[in-house]
Amino acid sequence: MFFVDHFLSEAGYGALIRMIRTSFTQDITLALSEPEFVLSTFEPSLTILSTLIQHPARELPLPDIVPVLPDIFVLAYVLQECYGAEANNSTFAHAKETWGQWEKAAFEEQKNFVWTCVKAKLRGLLCNPNVRLS
Repeated sequence: MFFVDHFLSEAGYGALIRMIRTSFTQDITLALSEPEFVLSTFEPSLTILSTLIQHPARELPLPDIVPVLPDIFVLAYVLQECYGAEANNSTFAHAKETWGQWEKAAFEEQKNFVWTCVKAKLRGLLCNPNVRLS
């Protein structure tokens, strides 16, 4: 039997995902509050997250990937409304594609949990006076 030897340990793989997730989440926070935020800032981390979701090198550690999914949803469906003139930016399409790929591959129990997290994230955004929703 052939086993793939990865250059990252399981712990290193999880740490890498957490680091990318943290960067992406910080960018979401900035994009929701800073009028001069540049959307292309999302592309490096979104591309890595998209690749991990669509073609994981090994099983994704759910505790590391699930927390970023509500932020991908926010980028795909909420921020697009906030950026009016830039609503056709390819970053939004990329985020929608990533969300759709995850949703297609996820188990029903995972979907239910993540949708609960998305709803909580949206409630938090609506109650935050620092968020610009227009």
